[in-house]
Amino acid sequence: MVKKRVGLLILNDDLNHIKFVTDVLSQTLGYHPTQAFQCANLIDKRGSYIVKEFDFKDKHKAELYRSVLINAGLITKIIPL
Repeated sequence: MVKKRVGLLILNDDLNHIKFVTDVLSQTLGYHPTQAFQCANLIDKRGSYIVKEFDFKDKHKAELYRSVLINAGLITKIIPL
């Protein structure tokens, strides 16, 4: 049986600098600053990046993280994987 998953996607924008996105990811997701910077760099280079994955049954957790990231000023989506 295939488990359904969702991803927390962050989209690049022209307002937030990589340093800010790195800090938000580190504080919100608990990522080490190096890992947070790598994610922020991928968001900048690719235009978007899935920063965290969740089992579908934990979609509510993804929604909580998304709310925090939106409040910080990031553009996010929850997408099926």
